[in-house]
Amino acid sequence: MKNDEHVDNNLNKAPEQGIDEARRRIEELEREVAELRKANDSKAEFISHLSHDIRTPIAAIQNLTQFARADINDRASLMADLDRIETSNSFLLSLVSDVLDISEIDYGEMKIRPVRTTYQQHLKEIRNILLPMCEKKGIHCRIIAQPKAQGLDLYADTTRLKQIAMNLISNAVRYTPPGGTITYRSEGRANKDGTSTFGYTLTDTGIGMTEDFQSRIFQKFETDTENPFRSKMDIGSGLGLYISNKIASLMGGKITVRSRLGDGTSFTVRIPMRSLPDDGEPAEGEEQKGTGESPERHGKFKGRVLLAEDNEINAEIAMRVLGEMGLKVIHADNGQKATDEFRASSENEFSAVFMDIQMPIMNGYDATKMIRGMGKTRKDAETIPIIAMTADVFTSTMSKAKEAGMNAFLTKPLEMSAIENVLKNYIPME
Repeated sequence: MKNDEHVDNNLNKAPEQGIDEARRRIEELEREVAELRKANDSKAEFISHLSHDIRTPIAAIQNLTQFARADINDRASLMADLDRIETSNSFLLSLVSDVLDISEIDYGEMKIRPVRTTYQQHLKEIRNILLPMCEKKGIHCRIIAQPKAQGLDLYADTTRLKQIAMNLISNAVRYTPPGGTITYRSEGRANKDGTSTFGYTLTDTGIGMTEDFQSRIFQKFETDTENPFRSKMDIGSGLGLYISNKIASLMGGKITVRSRLGDGTSFTVRIPMRSLPDDGEPAEGEEQKGTGESPERHGKFKGRVLLAEDNEINAEIAMRVLGEMGLKVIHADNGQKATDEFRASSENEFSAVFMDIQMPIMNGYDATKMIRGMGKTRKDAETIPIIAMTADVFTSTMSKAKEAGMNAFLTKPLEMSAIENVLKNYIPME
């Protein structure tokens, strides 16, 4: 009888266990469905924000272009129209770059690529970003370098560090009125374990932020719309700080903010990294004051360059820009023609090659490899500067360009100052 009772008890438990397992599975499925709905809602919200933010500057450019045509005989109005077109265009370009970065972040594809650099080089880049922007708007700026930080050799992703700095500085300049002050104060020290403490604080005397906005400042598409000091004409995607914070987090660091409405804002960036102290004596603390430095005047280059570009309008623009810089340009509308032009040229006839990446028949990567492969028959094939020229700003594209044998990387739309800075390394100026 006892054995029979034991069998009956097991039979009674089996259905109960099956029911419990089914309930757990249903609960899991419900959670998965809820997560999918949340993800879809988030995606729909993202697309809605993105559509609005893209259409706004496009509409402005379209309308202002019509205004510019109407104002063709009124120079002051025409220049105002063009300035607004430039502002809308810059916002649109930054938005596209931000969306690409978000895509890499959300899919876990953003990679940190550290290289050896120095703190002095970082300071130089900060000056190059901050001083001209302040000069243009009439803002006073100070750059204060901590003595202990100046002798550091750093191991960092310099592109991403610069991106964080650019986002923070551009916001500080945007929300600080003329006559205000922006202060960059460096932090950093070498630790005994071979690491370093690296960072800086950027403080402005601008419009400040509401407390509510500070609590959600690093979320997507967040803008301080309730700030009474903010201009109604100001446009921003609300993506820059989200991306900057994500980059800092990927580097093992963080960004913090402190602000009062109407009384300025302070952002502090701290990122741990490997470092080696410089053997030399660190310089004394330095402070630079001023309202910026005037950009260098464009000089003229000597030489003949090969341009590989399949888009007719882009080719026309590039030829005009390069021509105005004093260069003679030979154009090829695909990678195969570019390699043929180079092969048919005499040695050292070309001073540089500007290579688009996405082209028909042969892309820029393969064309570059073919040119480099001609090194067995002509020495200049191994040494000629090949400069990538593309609208694709993914860091993976930059890495592939370098692997293919390209020396430098320019993004479209082309800026004369960026081209000039690259060419100074390879071609003499008059």
